[in-house]
Amino acid sequence: MKKTFATILAIATLATAATAETLGTSTFTLTSGNKSGVTVNNSSSELTLTLGNVSGTGATAGTAAYLYWSSGHNDVKSMLAPHWNVGSGGSWIQTFTLTNTGTETLQVTSLTLSMVGITSSGGYQGTTSALGAMEVPEGETWVNGAEGTVNKPVEIDVTDGGTLVYNIATGSAGLNNQSVGTFSGMDWELAAGESKEFTITANNNPLYTGGAFPAITAMEFSGAVVSAGGTDTIPEPTTATLSLLALAGLAARRRRK
Repeated sequence: MKKTFATILAIATLATAATAETLGTSTFTLTSGNKSGVTVNNSSSELTLTLGNVSGTGATAGTAAYLYWSSGHNDVKSMLAPHWNVGSGGSWIQTFTLTNTGTETLQVTSLTLSMVGITSSGGYQGTTSALGAMEVPEGETWVNGAEGTVNKPVEIDVTDGGTLVYNIATGSAGLNNQSVGTFSGMDWELAAGESKEFTITANNNPLYTGGAFPAITAMEFSGAVVSAGGTDTIPEPTTATLSLLALAGLAARRRRK
C-alpha cells in the first residue's frame, strides 16, 4: 500500500510540475532604429519588460542601434535586431529589465525566445551558404530554422538560462519560419514591485562566418504565481492529472484483489 501511495504521489507531482503557466509575452514595435524608437508590447499588466542598453563588437550596419527602414521592410519594424554583424564574427549584448507590476509574487522559471535571421539590406537570411547544409555536431542540440537546413548558426545566451545555438537560416517563409527555443533553469522570484535585470547575448558560432543579423521577434516568460507566504498557488487539477490518479487507483485495487 505504501508503494502504491508513493506511486500516486509521484504521478501527481509530475503532472503538476508540467503545467507551468505563461506569465507574459513581449513583442516589439519600431518607429526608428534608436532605443527611443522601440516600443515593448507587453501582453500582461502584471509582468512588464523594458528595454535597456545595447552594445556590441564587430562590423555594423548603419549608425542606429537597431536595423530599421522608414519605408519597406515592414517585418523589421516588429523585431529587435541590433546592428552588429554576429555572423561575420561580431557580437552584441542587450540588457532588459523585467518588473512585477502586479500584486502577487511571481516566479519566472523559463524564457521562450523567438528569432529570425535578417540581412543588412532588410531581407531574410537565405537557406543556403558557401558552407552548404552542415550536420549538427554530435552532442549538440540546435534551435532549427528552415527545415533540414542548419547552415547559419549563432550562439544565444540568456542570464541564468544557459546557451542555445540558433540556426537563423530563415528563408523566404520569414516570420512563418521562426527559430523558437526555451531557456530554463531560471529562479527569478519577483515580489510585487520588484525587478530583475538580465541580458541576452548573441555570439558568432565558429562554424559559420558568412554574415547574419539575429533578430528577436518575441519573448515569452513562464513560471508560477506564488502566494505572499512563498508557496505556489494550488492549480486546478487538470484532466490529465485526474486520469493518471484514477489509473493508479485502479492498479492498486487490482493488486489488493
